[in-house]
Amino acid sequence: MKKVFILIFLCFSQILLAQKEANIWYFGDKAGLDFNSGTPVVLLDSQMYAEGGCASISDTNGNLLFYTNGRTVWNKNHLVMLNGTSLNGGSRSTHSAIVVPKPNNVSKYYIFTVGDFVDSTGLQYSEVDMTLDGGLGGVTSIKNIPLHTPTTEKITAIKSATANEYWIVSHKYGNDEFIAYNVSDLGVNTTPVISAVGTVVDNDGSSIGQIKISPDGKKIAVARYPSISEVQLFDFDASTGIVSNPVTLLKYSDDSLIYGVEFSPNSQLLYTGVLFQDIYQFNLNAGSSSDIINSKTSIYSNEQGHYDSFQIAPDGKIYIAGFAENYLDIIHQPNIVGLGCDFEFEALYLEGKLSFSGLPVFIQSFFTINFQSKNHCLGDTTSFKISNTQTYDSVLWNFGDGTTSNQESPTHTYRQTGTYSVTLTVTSGINVSVETQEVTIYKIPLATQPTDMVICDDDNDGFYNFNLTAQTNTIFNGQSSSKFEIDYFDNQTDYDNNTPITDDTSYKNTTAYEEQTIIARVRNKENLDCEVTTSFKIKIFESPTPSTDIPNLSFCDITSVGTDTDGKILFNLKDRETEILNSQSTADFEVTYFEDENLTQAVTNQTSYPNLVSPQRIYAKVQNRENSSCYAKTSFLIEVFELPVINPVVSLKQCDNNDINGFSAFNLNEAKSKIVASPDDYTIIFFEEKSLAESNTSPIPNPTNYTNEVVSTDTVWARVENNNSCFRVSEVNLIVSTTQIPVNFLKTFYECDDGTSLTDGIATFDFSLVTEEVKKLFPPNQQLSINYYRNEADALSELNKITDITNYKNIGYPNQQDIYVRVDSQLDNDCLGLGHHITLNVEKIPIANPVAIIPQCDNDRDGLYTFDTTNIQSIVIGNQTNVGVSYFDENGAQLPTPLPNPFVTASQNIIARVTNINSQDLDGQCYAETSIAFVVNSVPIANAIAPQELCDEDTDGIVAFDTSIVESTILGNQTGLIVKYFDANGDALPSPLPNPFYTESQTVTVRLENPQYRVCYEETTVSFIVRTKPEVQLDEEAIICMTGNPHLQVSVDNPNSNYTYSWTDENNSTISNSSTADLVKGGVYTVVASSEYGCKSDTKYITVEESSISSITINYLEIIDDSENNSIEINTQNIGLGDYEFSLLDTDSNSIYDYQKTPFFDNLEGGIYTVLIKDKNGCGIQSFETSIISYPKFFTPNNDGINDVWTLKGISKNNYKSATIRIFNRYGKIIAQASIDDKGWDGSYNGKPLPSNDYWFYIELIGVNGTKRSKKGNFSLIRK
Repeated sequence: MKKVFILIFLCFSQILLAQKEANIWYFGDKAGLDFNSGTPVVLLDSQMYAEGGCASISDTNGNLLFYTNGRTVWNKNHLVMLNGTSLNGGSRSTHSAIVVPKPNNVSKYYIFTVGDFVDSTGLQYSEVDMTLDGGLGGVTSIKNIPLHTPTTEKITAIKSATANEYWIVSHKYGNDEFIAYNVSDLGVNTTPVISAVGTVVDNDGSSIGQIKISPDGKKIAVARYPSISEVQLFDFDASTGIVSNPVTLLKYSDDSLIYGVEFSPNSQLLYTGVLFQDIYQFNLNAGSSSDIINSKTSIYSNEQGHYDSFQIAPDGKIYIAGFAENYLDIIHQPNIVGLGCDFEFEALYLEGKLSFSGLPVFIQSFFTINFQSKNHCLGDTTSFKISNTQTYDSVLWNFGDGTTSNQESPTHTYRQTGTYSVTLTVTSGINVSVETQEVTIYKIPLATQPTDMVICDDDNDGFYNFNLTAQTNTIFNGQSSSKFEIDYFDNQTDYDNNTPITDDTSYKNTTAYEEQTIIARVRNKENLDCEVTTSFKIKIFESPTPSTDIPNLSFCDITSVGTDTDGKILFNLKDRETEILNSQSTADFEVTYFEDENLTQAVTNQTSYPNLVSPQRIYAKVQNRENSSCYAKTSFLIEVFELPVINPVVSLKQCDNNDINGFSAFNLNEAKSKIVASPDDYTIIFFEEKSLAESNTSPIPNPTNYTNEVVSTDTVWARVENNNSCFRVSEVNLIVSTTQIPVNFLKTFYECDDGTSLTDGIATFDFSLVTEEVKKLFPPNQQLSINYYRNEADALSELNKITDITNYKNIGYPNQQDIYVRVDSQLDNDCLGLGHHITLNVEKIPIANPVAIIPQCDNDRDGLYTFDTTNIQSIVIGNQTNVGVSYFDENGAQLPTPLPNPFVTASQNIIARVTNINSQDLDGQCYAETSIAFVVNSVPIANAIAPQELCDEDTDGIVAFDTSIVESTILGNQTGLIVKYFDANGDALPSPLPNPFYTESQTVTVRLENPQYRVCYEETTVSFIVRTKPEVQLDEEAIICMTGNPHLQVSVDNPNSNYTYSWTDENNSTISNSSTADLVKGGVYTVVASSEYGCKSDTKYITVEESSISSITINYLEIIDDSENNSIEINTQNIGLGDYEFSLLDTDSNSIYDYQKTPFFDNLEGGIYTVLIKDKNGCGIQSFETSIISYPKFFTPNNDGINDVWTLKGISKNNYKSATIRIFNRYGKIIAQASIDDKGWDGSYNGKPLPSNDYWFYIELIGVNGTKRSKKGNFSLIRK
């Protein structure tokens, strides 16, 4: 049964089968293509020259009917069609013409045309009847029928949603209005549908550029050339002709050149080109408007690329033409998103023919795909669907791999990648339509799941910059990166939104120490729909940071292992765990211990580990409990200290004192040497109980004076501890021996207080005779040790015995001391005697109080003085009693007591002796002496000295005076005196005065003192006078302009009428004696000022430079024009004496180059310029008027006010007397002449405009000085 769709069968052959009308193309400079074979074949038979748009049309079998450049129509025999000239399309218009069949009429066609830029022709149409001229066709009387003017250069066509109707769409100029005209079997409806939407087009340049409707009739795109420089996309309603919803896909502010646009055959992608930059693809299925804009992908970039016209072809490819090119570029797979669209530069050679800015345009519906397919990845189920909805009896699909289907919308799974020719055969009655398309099946990549990326944190902040691309090779697993690409995604949402990670070489995890899943997507670069994903996890673990400075784990030897002398014990290694972890948590990190650095010999019992040696290094491994690969190691020492080696039991024996009670004071320290060798190497402390010794508590506070607590015998305990705090305990037995010493033995001694102090009660005694007397107390032949002690405690403890009894001082016991005698048996420790048997008495030395006699000056210089002695005797004795006084002169002769009063004497010392009349010292009574000094001093003589005067050379107010004779002048022949100097404020100065002596003006006082009595002195003064040095202020530099009669007066800046001046020139000749000097030439001049005291100023110099205005002529200007870099250079070889800078002004006196040091100006346009040469020293400015000759490389005489006339710049009557300009065509014919007064050439010959082409010129110039100059070159005339 026949299936019936929306359209009736009569439409079947026209719409479903009529796809070959666009198979023949003619364009450019006689270029052509034939698509009937499925592959374009270059045609060489065209007669058309079309710089811009063009159109062609074939019959339903692909046979050429006619073609046109919008102005002339050629028939299939390449002859001008009947009445086929003078159409009003623009030969350079973007879309000069488009051909539309008249619906329901197989012999008639409409040619719609638009003019160049915005000329007056606008949008028009003409009718072609193919029955005329014997079937070759002809343009009927319906010719150049105006529809609207002015319009832009845009025109396109599409089938209407209404059967057998079309829409012709263009755009008005000067506003934002699209105009759509309906074409039906009734003809052209001249009332357009107007859509005011998008950009206002009110600039000539922006009227240029293509307009295209998508093959499915749903979208419309326009490209706008410079001044607007944009691509806009709109919705199009094929039912109403309304344009709406503008989206600006590209927009440039720098007048970038955008010319061509084209949709993919499936209407899902849009292509456009920016001249000399890139070709871009936009995915119209990307989503929202912003998504479409952001889908922009550069499929090709070339700074030389000239991308003008884009056009779909019957083979489903897009062809791109460039201006004056021998090749067309091709997008081979325009339905593929991304680089898989397969752009090829210069893909099709035109066999020597040229393309220009246009390719033939057609009704876009011609390129509607008759069937569509989806899912082109290997392994996918590829689905097929007929695009058209007409009636038919049957369909047959041939999938190109030997399989077929007669289903309306079949699916098929290909087994191999490759390109398959899929053929759809549709049968309706006796009509059969066959459509063949190439379907490419692409390989789906593999995505091998990599291992997770686990990182130990390097700074323990919880974050890490992962190089995700390190997983790429694993994921690719040998697949080629040139065929496949990989992207990484943060999460599933980003993957769903196609938002890959932008920097996959340094990706930072989002949450500290939290596991994160990364999605990796692998896509086939030729078809991005062929993709596969895998995933892996990234996680960062905290790294251990163990301490590297762990204290040793040290203990004393015990018997936990073996003996307490083998150096081995059990250790709890975890005692150092806190220090090892270094503030990190045991919940996060585990510590294990090893005997070796390589961590191979683990300690199994960490809390009870027997050391191997001492010391021994233990290695600790700290690892993250969640990731054992995150670990670090450290180490520490364990060591066992030795115990002291001691005698466990020792004894001390002690003699009893006279009370015979069985108790005695012991010096326990005497036991130390018995307990241990080298006792000074140990700390030995005594305790009354063993337990106290072991716990080191409550030691005996005074071990040197310890009294036994048990009669005759007692026990104490000694704790012996080494430097490592290891100890043992020894038992100390105390034994007291009781003896009796005579108590009636007593000796008394007297000595006067002596030594360094005679009042401290300390004297020197000799009681050595007592020893023999003590020995006589005992039977003879006793082996005794007799020793003497300062006190009973020392005697009992045998400490601090008196070693020298012949020269003993009672230090610590002033005035009187009891000496204890101890007698010991040398055979036993029993005492034979101990007690106070000697008393030492120190007699007081009287005080001879000193008497101070005021020294006197020998003012009469006779050497004697009369002294008053009234109080001397009472002063010497003071309050003492039982004393006597006697006096002796300096020769030892005794003087009267008391001294005579008055007492006349020269300088001498008198001795006064005070004696203790009660002294019992056997060596003589105790006395003291004092010396009484009677001093008569001489008085010095201070000689006068003249004032010292100097000039202040450095003007600081201070001068260095020569003081070498000052002191000798004042002293004269005197020696041995003290000389002192004082400044004006009375402050002391160094003596002698420094030489040189730096000072300002001042009067210095000089005092000569008797060194033995300084109150005997005499003073004088010396004046130091600093004379002011004249100061001259003078400019260091000046300029004298050597023009005419040069003259320059120079002057000091601070003239002083009290000074005289001397000016000299370079020959040291005096030129002035005043504060000013008149100069007539340059040079170096000096001036010196002198004061009334003869002080001269520093010599001041002034350098006078000679300068002048520039002296060159205009001939020194070196002009380079008519070049890529026009310039003016000033030859400064003989420019003058000055320092010059250079400026350049244009003809309106505007500064082109401000004053500069370099005499060179470049990058100059043609024109009249003024060169300024200024002397920077102010001697004047020299100026020259000159010119740069240049000409435009092209001009566009279209009366738009821009480049309408070709003219020379830089020619004026100020520079040239005359100029002759001749213009030639390419054959050498003179087509225009001009003089210096003419404004230029307007592109016409005999009043008619000449076509676009290259032209040549020759110029002959005669300068104002009669010199001749000529130039020649070429330029282009462009009409558009």
